[in-house]
Amino acid sequence: MTTPARVRSVESLREGRTALARFVDEARGALNDIDGDAIKTLNWLQYDRITYWQRQVKVRTEAASQARIAFQRKKLISMKEEEQAIEEWQALQKANRSLQVAEDKLEKTKHWIRLFEREHTLYRGQIHAMSDTLQRDIPHAMSRLDRMVASLEAYARTPTQAESVAGGQVFMAAAAPIDSVAHALADTVAWRRRAPSAAIRSALIVNDIAFGGAGVLSLESPSKDWLDAIGLATSTPAPTDKVVLGEGWSHGVDLLLVREHSPEPGDSGWFVGPATQGTLREFSAVSFAALAAASPALARLLELPMGSLALTYAGRLDHVLDGHDQPLLRGGLGIAEEDAT
Repeated sequence: MTTPARVRSVESLREGRTALARFVDEARGALNDIDGDAIKTLNWLQYDRITYWQRQVKVRTEAASQARIAFQRKKLISMKEEEQAIEEWQALQKANRSLQVAEDKLEKTKHWIRLFEREHTLYRGQIHAMSDTLQRDIPHAMSRLDRMVASLEAYARTPTQAESVAGGQVFMAAAAPIDSVAHALADTVAWRRRAPSAAIRSALIVNDIAFGGAGVLSLESPSKDWLDAIGLATSTPAPTDKVVLGEGWSHGVDLLLVREHSPEPGDSGWFVGPATQGTLREFSAVSFAALAAASPALARLLELPMGSLALTYAGRLDHVLDGHDQPLLRGGLGIAEEDAT
């Protein structure tokens, strides 16, 4: 299974696109040359050799017929047939042998035409998948690389991100831990912007093998009664749905969870990353089933509906916002519980 991409340089994406374009040109040229040589050989057999040997069979049949007539005439007019018809007999035998050679050549040519046509058809069937890759899949991948480059460049130019650019390499500001996730809820837009763009999500490939469940943090499971009490229509991702993980998400106990609508089929829309300030540089993707098996408590949180934003603090669910950034949970208490106190 292909491993997730770790993008550290936009220039590397451009170089990858250039390499793909060069490969397409060279592969297409090689396939065209092979197919051209095969067609040239087939045409030579069908139109040159077959015509030549058909003509030779006709000519040599006529020659053998003339030699037979000459031999028979000589026998009739000669008193000493065996002695005086020797030359005509030898000429007849030679003409018959020549005719047999032409007939054998014609049959062999027909055999090779049938064999070559079959092998050429099999060859075209075998390279069909590669031709599709060259004509459709790789150009599609190149288009995705173009969109990724444009998205990453726009992301790098975002004024709210501390960054510096040198030699084509983008260096993001290091993430800094926060004392309390509640302190950061004043700017929910900033939290939502920590989730990767649609282009980055689309480029990530689900890789459960590399994930392996290693390093999954311990998290208290949210109360089912609380989720039912607030009346949320939960939306559990499909087992194979993509969940995007941010760099360092399993290194601590403070997490940010954001679920945004994704137009891509098989994408849950969930992003799970560390609740730290600063810009994330690396992302990966796993299936919901793999994450649920490694951390059932975290999977319970991923039942929250589209648009939800959740923060954990010290290993427990601390804040939850709905799709309109209205609080559903603060400081570990539901809004109704908080009002009652």
